[in-house]
Amino acid sequence: MLTFDNKLGGWRHKETVSAGQTSAPLYTVPGNAADETYRPVSIYVAPASGATGLVQFTPDSLADIEAGTAVWFDWPNGSVTAKSFDGFVTPVTALRLTATGGSVTWWALA
Repeated sequence: MLTFDNKLGGWRHKETVSAGQTSAPLYTVPGNAADETYRPVSIYVAPASGATGLVQFTPDSLADIEAGTAVWFDWPNGSVTAKSFDGFVTPVTALRLTATGGSVTWWALA
């Protein structure tokens, strides 16, 4: 879940995902399922040497994500092996990251 950062004045998340793992969905809507207030989100990805990271996003509802029926789309940068950045100005409900070949650290700021 995104946590509020008073200095940033917005939401922040940082996580390292181990090789062969996919992160839990990171919901970009603060609060709970009843509060679907979307914000633009900036994503930063930093793969370790030899690692590849793939960010995916979904516009599906929180209920679909929780039921495991959400459709996930690859972010525009595709699979990355070097530091990469992109942003979403249109609503996305959740993001996730898959790491292969090594660990990948990612940040989300909204």
